[in-house]
Amino acid sequence: MPIVNLPNAISYSLSGEDAAIFQINAATGEVSYQNWFTPSYAEVWDLDRDHIYEISVIGSNGAGVEVGRAGLELVVSETDAVWRTIDGGGAIAPINPSSAITYTLAGEDAAIFQIDAATGEVSYQNWFIPSYAEVWDFDRDHIYEISVIETDGTGAEVSRTGLELVVSEADAIWRAAEGTNPVGPVDPSSAITYTLAGEDAAIFQIDAATGEVSYQNWFTPSYAEVWDLDRDHIYEISVIGADSTGVEVSRAELELFVSETDAVWRTVDGSDPVDSIGPSDAITYTLAGEDAAIFQIDAATGEVSYQNWFTPSYAEVWDYDRDHIYEISVIGSDSAGVEVSRSEHELVVSETDAVWQTISGVDPVDPVDTAEPVVPVIEIVRLDTDPSETVYGIRDDTSSRGVDLAGALIVATYADGSVENLTWEAFDAYTLGGARGIDITMDYGWSQHELTVTKNLASLQINLTSASSVFDTTDTLDDNPLGGSTPGSSFGYEFKFLGYYEDMGGAVTVTYSGIVNLVGSPAEGDLYTTMLVDFSALSGGGILGDVTWNTDIDTMRYHGDLVQTGTSDAQAGNDAIAGAVAEDFLHGSSGADILIGMADSDILSGVVDADEFVFADGPGEDLIVDLDIVGGDSLYFQAFGFAEANGILDVAMDVGPDALIQLNLDASLLHMMDA
Repeated sequence: MPIVNLPNAISYSLSGEDAAIFQINAATGEVSYQNWFTPSYAEVWDLDRDHIYEISVIGSNGAGVEVGRAGLELVVSETDAVWRTIDGGGAIAPINPSSAITYTLAGEDAAIFQIDAATGEVSYQNWFIPSYAEVWDFDRDHIYEISVIETDGTGAEVSRTGLELVVSEADAIWRAAEGTNPVGPVDPSSAITYTLAGEDAAIFQIDAATGEVSYQNWFTPSYAEVWDLDRDHIYEISVIGADSTGVEVSRAELELFVSETDAVWRTVDGSDPVDSIGPSDAITYTLAGEDAAIFQIDAATGEVSYQNWFTPSYAEVWDYDRDHIYEISVIGSDSAGVEVSRSEHELVVSETDAVWQTISGVDPVDPVDTAEPVVPVIEIVRLDTDPSETVYGIRDDTSSRGVDLAGALIVATYADGSVENLTWEAFDAYTLGGARGIDITMDYGWSQHELTVTKNLASLQINLTSASSVFDTTDTLDDNPLGGSTPGSSFGYEFKFLGYYEDMGGAVTVTYSGIVNLVGSPAEGDLYTTMLVDFSALSGGGILGDVTWNTDIDTMRYHGDLVQTGTSDAQAGNDAIAGAVAEDFLHGSSGADILIGMADSDILSGVVDADEFVFADGPGEDLIVDLDIVGGDSLYFQAFGFAEANGILDVAMDVGPDALIQLNLDASLLHMMDA
């Protein structure tokens, strides 16, 4: 893998349109792949889909200021994957891929396990314990099947080992796929592994080797801020010890009791937890503040550092209030989670430097205000109203970008009762899109939505129907045997805020409507055309200023292939439907329909009854899909003065009496195939 050496650089980070696919050693500048990525010509992950992955390696000095930059490209062909420098880049150490071996997992049950990429050692995901009563394998036969894949430095596969975890009522045993025991680094170790369970387990983390319990970085026990499930100020968890086969060998029930003055661990019977189960007495450091997400902290020492993707720059502004001053708090907590120290810091970024300073007048030992505002509670509502359907479903690339949302309709309603109606636009040919109003701006590329409002916004509604796109709201995978994911949608996620918002509080209600299904199948409950976000319960009656948020969006395979179920012009009845000057999908369904494709490559679907198909104005590889075998359909080619030299009309799945009528004498139709 490439190693970048830049003069005067002390630390390295990545940027560029494909940076998320790679990782870098901050100390050495060595670039490597993310664990989930293996270069493949068949699987295209780069942003502009040209099989060239483009990144920049940024070198910074001790103050965090950029001192150099080198551009790299990974060129993936059908036979190889080769690193090269972009003209003008910096000095690169040997750039040909190394011979280091990397291990990854594949197979129908791979998601249940994890692997050490360097050693090939397989282990369970933290949430999984083998149990005959709880069946997680794909074909539900109590045999978990995976493959351990060994690849060299170029990403080429050099070996593959099939493994099975056979879970019986009494045991769980690894074996090779052919029935022999696995050997070497693949065999999980025999040490006891500790995991967490219980209704409040998500608030804590555990050292898998020692059983030591600690808080998640974002959590500090507070009587004023209640996070436990039953809201009784008692956080209940179970510490489970399992042997190398995943069989449970110990279980300890713990409670964290939070009062108005203290936070104390105890076992369920009321005694104190013992030894490795209890949190240590050392001080633990965490970050807070409006810009905390940009930094990371060593929990043991309190040392603050940048996130790998961040390099201070006056030109690129990431701080919350966009004043080039990044504000954070360093909080020290004792073993009970009680705050014992707090220091306020600012990173001031100028056009020439980036300097840390302590905010004057702050005493770290002053009493702490426990009534700090919190991120609002988000309530998700899904409605089956205004159903829509699609014939061909979602395109293969499920990562929609801002340009894909062109045509979406936006309704912004303000706390004072005023309303703005906007239409989403594409700002370039590949990535960026957004909407502009008097008091609102919206921008989206591919990673996060940016919203700026200059007066309190009470609600925001986005309807994606005109953009032939949908909100994918569940994290259920397509292959889940219980259903819940529309085929082709992969997985999605609900609306969420990104970052830390001090002044919001309250609650936000997100309502998804316009449920979507594939034609001929019931809706799975994951896809919707419309999202309404209600901010009115926030302080001030709405949201104000700069906000970043996200929700998963998928785009249809064909533009226009998203229509209201049974009621739109593209469904029942005798319809006349015209496409735009673009790639269209027009679906007639029942009734004697006239479908007019216009320019570009169109697909016209007539289905039943006698339909008329008209391709007009310009070349394009057009396709008629007519499912009526006896309807008697008419095929029109109308060029409006344009002589199309290679016009071919394919009639698929139709043995009825179709006819071609040439309406324009200037049209030149050289070939026509009629089944």
